[in-house]
Amino acid sequence: MKVAKIYKIYIDAGHGGSSPGAVGKDGTKEKDLVLERALGIAKGLEKYEGVEVKLSRKTDVTKSLAQRCKEATAWKADLFWSEHTNASSQSSPNGFDTHIAKNAYAKTVELQKVIHKHLAKVWKDAGRADRGYKRNNFYVLVNTPTANAILVENGFITNSTDLSLLKNKQFVQKLIDASVAGIVEWFDLKPKKVNTVPELPKAQPKDTEIYKVKKGENLTVIAKKHKTTLQQLLKLNPQITNPNLIHINQEIYIPIQKKKVIRQHVFVNGKQVGIYGEKDKIEIKKVETWE
Repeated sequence: MKVAKIYKIYIDAGHGGSSPGAVGKDGTKEKDLVLERALGIAKGLEKYEGVEVKLSRKTDVTKSLAQRCKEATAWKADLFWSEHTNASSQSSPNGFDTHIAKNAYAKTVELQKVIHKHLAKVWKDAGRADRGYKRNNFYVLVNTPTANAILVENGFITNSTDLSLLKNKQFVQKLIDASVAGIVEWFDLKPKKVNTVPELPKAQPKDTEIYKVKKGENLTVIAKKHKTTLQQLLKLNPQITNPNLIHINQEIYIPIQKKKVIRQHVFVNGKQVGIYGEKDKIEIKKVETWE
């Protein structure tokens, strides 16, 4: 039996903790902008099969470049994605660029083309610059030998228009979606199959109650537990088309179990003086009394 390949993707949110990265005129820190996007990319990839994701950081913590690279290498990451935002001594530079090592693997060159294509559309649609494909031996690009490594510089924190875009939730989501789309295309990832839980019919059948399916239960087990039949459960629940496929916490209709009433006939001197119905030792009815 062929074992499906699991791709390991390491998402590195640049800087963090004592390293703020570049800082905008309004005090916005690069470390905060890139963390938001890194978390978004990781969340977006959860929708796909055959992928594991590890983040260099999930909060504002200090982590050295060496620690990040060692962690990704020990994990045997297939992709090392480093998320950054650019800065300049001038206010005019804007837009984005992507970086790979000068002696990058041939596959990494292809990776850069795919990722760049998706991000370029977002920035160009916003009227910002595509600064092109870059080759630089940044530390994280040359110290992650197991991975195809790419560093993305999304926008300039020193450009007021770029900064405004990078703080806009809708635009940030577009960058996240483009990043995910690029990764999905390059690895040829497939969406996870979603098993939707059938909704309970609004018209509740007479003499039924709602029951939530528990772990390990199927319709046969539930039928036996509630002293009914599989056929009866299927009749009460037309939304279930496959009796072998039900979900934990799925709501279904089951017949209300009628509780037996224990009746006691009371006699005094051979004469019946009362009939008592007993439920949990509580007297329900007394039909006759005596003097």
